[in-house]
Amino acid sequence: MEKQALLSMLQDLAPSELFEGVESAQSAKELLPLLDAELQRCTNRMQRIQQYRNKLSSPMYTLLPELLSKIFVIYAQDQLELFNLRWTKLLLVCRRWYDVGVSTPKLWSYISLVDPSATAFHFSGNAQLPDARLAKRIEAQLARAGTAPLTIKTGALGRRSDASESMKPYRSVFWNAGSLASLSLSGDKTNVTATLNEMARHRHPVLKEISIVYEGIRFHIGTGPLPTTPHLPSNTPIPLPDNLLGDNSPKLSTISISGVTLNWALVQNLRALHATFDDNTTPATSLDNIADALARCPRLEDLQMMLPTSFLPNGAETLASIPLRSLRKATIRANSDICAALFQAFTDMPCRARISLLSATTSTPQQISRLSSLLGTHGRIDGAPTIRVVSIAQGAVFANGIGMTIAINGNVQGGDLRSTQLCVAARTYLDRQRHFDMPFAMTPTGSIRMCLTAIPNNDTQPENVLADILQSWPLASATCLDIRSCRSVPIEIWRALFDNAPGVTTVILRPEAAALLTLMDFLTTALREDGRRIVKNIILDMGEVSFGHMSSLFGGGGVLQETPNVRARVCLMRLLQYCTNAAQAGVPLDTIELVNDNVHQQGDRMIQTVPETDWSELYRDLGEGFVYEGFLRNVSTGPEGARKDSFVGSKTSAHNEVHRYARRYIF
Repeated sequence: MEKQALLSMLQDLAPSELFEGVESAQSAKELLPLLDAELQRCTNRMQRIQQYRNKLSSPMYTLLPELLSKIFVIYAQDQLELFNLRWTKLLLVCRRWYDVGVSTPKLWSYISLVDPSATAFHFSGNAQLPDARLAKRIEAQLARAGTAPLTIKTGALGRRSDASESMKPYRSVFWNAGSLASLSLSGDKTNVTATLNEMARHRHPVLKEISIVYEGIRFHIGTGPLPTTPHLPSNTPIPLPDNLLGDNSPKLSTISISGVTLNWALVQNLRALHATFDDNTTPATSLDNIADALARCPRLEDLQMMLPTSFLPNGAETLASIPLRSLRKATIRANSDICAALFQAFTDMPCRARISLLSATTSTPQQISRLSSLLGTHGRIDGAPTIRVVSIAQGAVFANGIGMTIAINGNVQGGDLRSTQLCVAARTYLDRQRHFDMPFAMTPTGSIRMCLTAIPNNDTQPENVLADILQSWPLASATCLDIRSCRSVPIEIWRALFDNAPGVTTVILRPEAAALLTLMDFLTTALREDGRRIVKNIILDMGEVSFGHMSSLFGGGGVLQETPNVRARVCLMRLLQYCTNAAQAGVPLDTIELVNDNVHQQGDRMIQTVPETDWSELYRDLGEGFVYEGFLRNVSTGPEGARKDSFVGSKTSAHNEVHRYARRYIF
């Protein structure tokens, strides 16, 4: 409010009709409307005076509405609240924030038509919305979004007949040529096909992104018995209409498809391409055509290519070069020869490009060696980020009659054990949170520099494969091993890791995992036979201790059960005993560190801290001290401790809660 407007309002008096009515003692019937009008005027006056006072007392009121609007959008994006509208709590702060939020079209332009009852995981915590309420919300968003480009997400449209009928009026937002900028479409074959065919009848001048998932196939991920063979739909994929490509969508720069085929001859000028084909769908093209399509996308930044195991090279050993000067990250999942041929064709890649290669079928040592060598060459490009962390994951791969099922480090019954999948990732820094995507998608984000996932054939020892990979990569500066995605690590694997990554001084793993026990066996043997210390620091990640399974103290036939918390405490006691033996041998460990213990309730934590906690029992046999949640305790620091950060560069975000939730129910 301008100063002149405030002065005018302060000088404004009640209307003369009210004065005259009171003086002439008009009847109540005549006077009441005048008093009601004055009360409303006074209320508005007080609100405007309050706004002016707030502007003087709070720096937030000095922000221009345009800047405050951008802050709201950034907040909603960072908190993943654009689609679920949880950002609208900001509207309750004050009248000005309400006005700015309601009048910001971009905040309302992210519209979800997803039926929450059909989603696999309710990360947002939304309860099922009645159809009428869902329709009312969409109408309000469309009205407030105005002419802003729309980002539409739908997943269950048509999955239930009642939801289908109530939501049909809103299908038009998909092919509203003047407003649709981004579409994420998933569901059954009938409804996805109908929507795409209707969209193909129109030109989309502002459409930039399209994501289509044919949700006809479900994969089993996790531990425990394998499920019965699910019902499979027809393996005929959904075709993406040609009219949605090329000149009809001149601004289209991002395509993400799963269970959908497209005309590769029309692919051009993309910034991001995600194409997923399982063994029930095929790309309906050749590797040469895919390579030609990628060559027509010189500004490609994000590539994810998942090809079926039945997709084989067409005889050509090499492909024409594919310049990708803007590439930021790429994931290729196929048989090892396809992975190698496609990646070898990439040229002019930036030194910071993140690469993940996943061999989907059993491979010979020579095939795996070729992949690791290609990655090693990329990692040695001048200016490439330094690799400081090596992450390992293993999984059992089973054949269940419909493809592959992977169980991470668990006891799985009822399947035909095919092989062991080995996943090795090179990272630029150590993440505080373990990422649950290993070794499934392994999208190279965050700290991942490069990653190789392979299934060695039955005649190959995993430790030999691991040694070959590590020798091919530039690991001279690697000082940390991240073993949090392994529950069990044989001593042969430990030996291969330490022999081929000699610069490693730190190991991070989960305290309840059997991997810690085999590490203790390996370290104890080296201490007893050679009198040497293998590692200097051991970090125990407590973040997922409460998510594990019960196990028997006395083997399979026992009745006494231990919880993961109890197992973690037992393993810590054994680790401290090793520290005592190492100190007596004159080669003490520098530090033992506990992290993510504070995600649990006080009573479930490994260490229940109180002011009088005696830390000396924990650090007395350590060279530098005991680290708990980022604070180093030793004789010099006292009980207060001194800050010590082992995760320099690690970033926290709203996704951490999603990761923790998914890990709890997947693993």
